[in-house]
Amino acid sequence: DNNVDAALSALKGVREEDTIQELDIPVTIKKGIKRGGLFLPIEKEKITNRLQVLLMIDNGGWSMDPYVRSVTSLFRKMKTRFAHDLETRYFHNTIYDVVYTDERRTKYEEVDRTLDMDPNYRVFVVGDASMAPYELDERSIIFWGRLKDKFKRTAWLNPTYEKYWGMSYTTQLLKELISMYPMTPRGIEKAVREMNRLTYKDK
Repeated sequence: DNNVDAALSALKGVREEDTIQELDIPVTIKKGIKRGGLFLPIEKEKITNRLQVLLMIDNGGWSMDPYVRSVTSLFRKMKTRFAHDLETRYFHNTIYDVVYTDERRTKYEEVDRTLDMDPNYRVFVVGDASMAPYELDERSIIFWGRLKDKFKRTAWLNPTYEKYWGMSYTTQLLKELISMYPMTPRGIEKAVREMNRLTYKDK
């Protein structure tokens, strides 16, 4: 857990400056008095740090059991450190038409609702990406492609050793669709660095 905690702390580097307009009350009053009581609203720009995170966790198999609770809880801790939105979704092995909003996977929503979210969300998929080849069918591949197209800053964090990725056909395929990183301090750092690069590139 400490290892993952240290890795997730790298998320503090994922920041986005957002410019919003707000009413500048002192200036509005001052200029209004000069105009003889004609108070026209004067706005000023306010820079705020925004960090929106969508966490998608594979919690459907025994191989992922050791990671689910710790990863969810650690990402939630980030809410106390930074002003950001955190959304969590769950799935089993892969995603077709729905994702689950609770850990037990009893409540679900259509994937289109997820894909309608703000494209500025950083998306972290946590899973071993290993399953029977037939499970990763065309419908599922289309979903992952749509997810990556919508959310440019998407990273797949794989808790299994990188040396074993080549032994799984589905892991290799998903690795081609979405940038995959080991769920280690160095791996998450690399994922965050790439997200930062894309953020500044878009500006």
